[in-house]
Amino acid sequence: MVLASTFGMTDATVDNWLRQDRIDRGEADGPTTSQQLELAAARRRIKQLETELAVARKVNEVFSAEGSIPCPVRDSTSWV
Repeated sequence: MVLASTFGMTDATVDNWLRQDRIDRGEADGPTTSQQLELAAARRRIKQLETELAVARKVNEVFSAEGSIPCPVRDSTSWV
């Protein structure tokens, strides 16, 4: 492909871009760019929440071992 060699990229890169463009325009099946971005953001948020949950469980475990009761953890949305 002339376009690929002109810009120093592989034919596969250009093919992927063209395929994604067809999907975004509704001419081919598959997840649109906006759907892929939304899914990636959701996965990042899930990972963050899983990390926060693991930390909270560990804190609870430490306090339980000491016989103390930790204060409830509040996020920024619950301080209204």
